[in-house]
Amino acid sequence: MENWRENLVPNITVLPYKVLDVSDWSFEHLTSYHRFSEENKGIVLSDLVEFNPVKIDRNSVDAEKQYIYIDISSVSSEDGMILEPKYVLGSELPARATLKVRTGDVIVSSVRPERNTVAIIDKKFDGSIVSNSFVVLRPKKISSELLYFVLRSENVTERMSRLARGTIPTVKLKDFRELVLPSIEINEKNNDRAVNLYCDWVRTYRAAKTLAHIVEDCFIRHHLVNPSSNLNEDTLLYKALPYEQLGDRLDVGFYFTSNQKETQWLVVTQRLKNVVKNFRSGAAIPSKEYGEEGIPYVRIKDMDNNKITLQDAVFVSEEVAQQYPKSRLTAGNVLISRVGTIGKSALVTKEIEGAIVNQHITIVELNEEILLPEFFVLYLNTSWATEQFNQRASGSAQQFIKLGDIKELIVPVPNLQKQQEIVNDIMEKISENRLDSLRKEIAEFTEELMQ
Repeated sequence: MENWRENLVPNITVLPYKVLDVSDWSFEHLTSYHRFSEENKGIVLSDLVEFNPVKIDRNSVDAEKQYIYIDISSVSSEDGMILEPKYVLGSELPARATLKVRTGDVIVSSVRPERNTVAIIDKKFDGSIVSNSFVVLRPKKISSELLYFVLRSENVTERMSRLARGTIPTVKLKDFRELVLPSIEINEKNNDRAVNLYCDWVRTYRAAKTLAHIVEDCFIRHHLVNPSSNLNEDTLLYKALPYEQLGDRLDVGFYFTSNQKETQWLVVTQRLKNVVKNFRSGAAIPSKEYGEEGIPYVRIKDMDNNKITLQDAVFVSEEVAQQYPKSRLTAGNVLISRVGTIGKSALVTKEIEGAIVNQHITIVELNEEILLPEFFVLYLNTSWATEQFNQRASGSAQQFIKLGDIKELIVPVPNLQKQQEIVNDIMEKISENRLDSLRKEIAEFTEELMQ
């Protein structure tokens, strides 16, 4: 205790007087502004672009016309592309719909900048309306593509993140105007390379197959299913059932599918309940128990592409976790969502062992002498599995599927050697299909720019 004074090392930062001419006097803002300005005498963003050049006159909006509306959820943060635009009548445009864009504009989210939500407006979105959660940048002295790659770089993402303020971290427009970008060479060579890279990225991304298509192609190629087992002209659009088969379900969808003709599996199939050691349920843990560290509490939103991602995860203490031993995960478990978004799946890896799952998720412990978890979770991505989930789902406002219905799912069960062979084949195809090599090339390009 005698040396406690030695640990009191003052953190002193000397700021030039001009830096104090800002409206935000918080220590973090002042020091980050100074650090970036001194660290890299770069290019101020406002020298390269116009900000929010066209704002919507709400009085000129046609209430009966359908507009393309782009909000934060429309843009993939991971891929930097507009994937899910909304089509909204003028009378139903939200209050945030205040900005208009044209081809070549670059939009960057002012909310949660660490998520790196940036996109280029291409021809099909020319004239669209965007949420004011974005800042619209219209390039003046730089190509849209070069600006896009600079803004998506880790360096600039970190700079924007440090400028964000509030409970929901947000960057103010004035901070965007003052944002100092790294010193990059804006020349014909870099502009051309950026344009070519971006074109390659868009073309490759659009050509990429979905996971469901990859899995289904492999199943057909390995002769697990008859590819012609689809609805044809001779299929009857009715189905007669004996009264005793109706059970407690009177909804037509449970007995009659749009595909009507049974999937023609060329291998042995089993009810899921016959190849599982145990089904377990997740735990309902109140939000007051959530923390920023501890044991991960996995929710449906944390399941993506057969994996559990902890980017936006919440955590609970070990003491809380110990109260729910049956809801804890072990490697090899397969998770299936059963409320809201039904049929979403994920494979538990060793890194996630010990985590707890939400009550809306079922934990499936397979008999791995019959069915490999890796094979099963890939199968759950197919239309053959999705159709069964949809057929057995209940609820109108919010869909759900009962555990008893999950147990009745039909699963193809080739021998273990064939299962592993198919898993290996699928993973190879996924690897080929991914944009990893192009991502690497883009990362190398942006790194060169920052030097």
